[in-house]
Amino acid sequence: MAELYILGPAEIRNTEGALEQSFLAGPKRLALLIYLLLHRPHGFHRRDNLLPLFWPEHGQKSARNALSNMLYHIRRTLGNDAIINRGSEEVSIRAEAFWSDVVFFEENLKSGDLEKALELYRGDLLKGFYIPEASPEFEHWLDQERERFCTLATDGAWKLAEKAEQVNDHVVAQKWARKAAKLNPLCDQTHARLMTMLDRTGNRKGALEVYQEFYSRFEKEWECEPPSELMTLAREIKSKGLSASYQEHINHNAATTVMAAGSIAVLPFETLGQDKATALTDAIHGDILTRLSNVADLRVTSRISVMKFRNPQRLLPQIARELGVEWVLSGEVQEATSRIQVSVRLVKAHEDSQVWGESYWKELTADNLFQIQSDITTQIAEALEARLTTEEKSAIEQSQTKDLESYCLHAQGRWSLDQRTEEGIREAIDYFKQAISRDANYVLPWVGLTDALILLFEYGFAEGEAVFPEAEKAVQRAFELGPQVAEVNASIALLHEARREGPAAMKKYKQAIALRPNYAEAHNWLSWTSQLLGYAEEALQSAKRAVEINPLSQEALSNLSLSWITNGEYEKAIREARRIQHIQPNWTTANFYEGVALYHQDKFQEASNMLEDLLVPWAGSGPLLTWSLSEISIGNSQNADIIMRQFSDNKDTFSEGVLYAGLGKKDEAFLALEKVEDWNYWAVLSIHHLYPEVLGPLRKDPRFTQVLKNAKSSWGIHDLTK
Repeated sequence: MAELYILGPAEIRNTEGALEQSFLAGPKRLALLIYLLLHRPHGFHRRDNLLPLFWPEHGQKSARNALSNMLYHIRRTLGNDAIINRGSEEVSIRAEAFWSDVVFFEENLKSGDLEKALELYRGDLLKGFYIPEASPEFEHWLDQERERFCTLATDGAWKLAEKAEQVNDHVVAQKWARKAAKLNPLCDQTHARLMTMLDRTGNRKGALEVYQEFYSRFEKEWECEPPSELMTLAREIKSKGLSASYQEHINHNAATTVMAAGSIAVLPFETLGQDKATALTDAIHGDILTRLSNVADLRVTSRISVMKFRNPQRLLPQIARELGVEWVLSGEVQEATSRIQVSVRLVKAHEDSQVWGESYWKELTADNLFQIQSDITTQIAEALEARLTTEEKSAIEQSQTKDLESYCLHAQGRWSLDQRTEEGIREAIDYFKQAISRDANYVLPWVGLTDALILLFEYGFAEGEAVFPEAEKAVQRAFELGPQVAEVNASIALLHEARREGPAAMKKYKQAIALRPNYAEAHNWLSWTSQLLGYAEEALQSAKRAVEINPLSQEALSNLSLSWITNGEYEKAIREARRIQHIQPNWTTANFYEGVALYHQDKFQEASNMLEDLLVPWAGSGPLLTWSLSEISIGNSQNADIIMRQFSDNKDTFSEGVLYAGLGKKDEAFLALEKVEDWNYWAVLSIHHLYPEVLGPLRKDPRFTQVLKNAKSSWGIHDLTK
């Protein structure tokens, strides 16, 4: 008996078991066979109804000849009795004439033999199958059938999972639940159900891994984040694993949040009359934020944090508590032909009471937009009784460009850059270049281009020589256009830091902060550079300030977590790392810092579990080194030689030196550390602040002076007393 396999890639075998390649060479033959076999209700089909499905562009005679030819090939392959005629106009297929996986799949489901049915389901019905020139009606029918069979298989897998869970066979339950998710790789509901089962059966780590894998797959396929409900579920699962002390910390913060005087959050503006916010709306929102952050008397929440509340589901008092602010500004933007309306409301958050509101209706020009933003900023400053200096008034009233399109392109670039992914950064570069091509005198796109190029290097997505020359040209042009612009000075500092010119970077960051005290990224980057140069206490103060302004930024929270580590406050470091994991579960730096903090608390097994196989591109071998030290500390030193060879093959003499120190081989450690040429981020952080039990004995040795001198000089510090 011939065999037909169509649940997955198509395959037909004759009575001898050999593949029938010739039949599959004509895709319409298989399409007609499948339609006759599966179309419901089962039975006879009129030829006149079949013709337009498969030959919509052919004439009646030509189509009938083609149909007769197809039926001949089906009989020849599956047997003469496979096709039944009723008169001259009706045809049907006799499923009993051959074996088919799709028929037996449905029969096994009906009989309750679910495992046997799922063995037959190798994948989507006719996976990868395409029929040229078929009608849209046939394509629609085939899509529906694919969905129907996938749903049947998924339901069968879930029934097996639930049956296993009822008898506490969690291994089998998880196996079938994963099978259901695998059948639906982009279905958020199926993955939510899998995550819930894994969590319920004690596999919290597996549940979060499922989310991270789904997040990456969904983002790559659809170029956006998965539905917020799935992200919320991941955060809830993550929070269940938090330590009791951290949960108390969350509850305490929620109950005792102090709203700083003059603190304000500007929520993302809504675009009226459209399905989603436009670039112009985002540009207006971002510009008002920037103008407000120039006022020293105000504490303005950074854009990255407030963007978490686009289309908020929570009430304003709840949002204000989460951001730690006293005031909230919300608004809408509506475009109508050549005019624009901007409406805003200032609300005292804890009372949920509006204290000021205004609506601006003007011709849509760049000058009018900047005037609207200036008026709004001035009104808010007055309402919050903030004193404005002459310099602050000038910054508030500043016009940036007369080209609206350039203005919007810059806003799109900033949004993409905020994602801190390689795709987002490269997309931002394209937007900034488009903005510059429209207005070469607009300073902010030059700043954005500089930042994006350097961050490609900072996050390990590009080599320095590939981006530094272009970044240098961009920042020089930015400085020519705006030497007193805070963003320009911060970008110069960022370039200095990337080139390991530490003192020059710190000086420029401080200039940027002096020009704009509420500049969250400047505080954040200053904290990072201070860490690299060995100034742990100064780094902590800058990190705290960055988080005050930008409380939901994973990057700012990361630097705060690191600052707590370098200041010896390991439990606080873990709390901040877990806050990041709660906000963005796939931010691997948070897992890294938690592992490092656990190591420094002598919780070596927990640190090893956290760090094993962890990849953090910017940190290089940092996770592997810390994992190796954890393993040595719990007595598992058998892998040390293998790891040492790996470090040696990669010419990572720093990690070699620290690992030798961990093994108690002091002289070998110094021989390796004295050869370090690349004092990268993790190397210089470690030599200044980390691994006290391992590096402590080395720090007391006179030879350490030269090692520290080499590390500092590589970052532009030539005086060891600084």
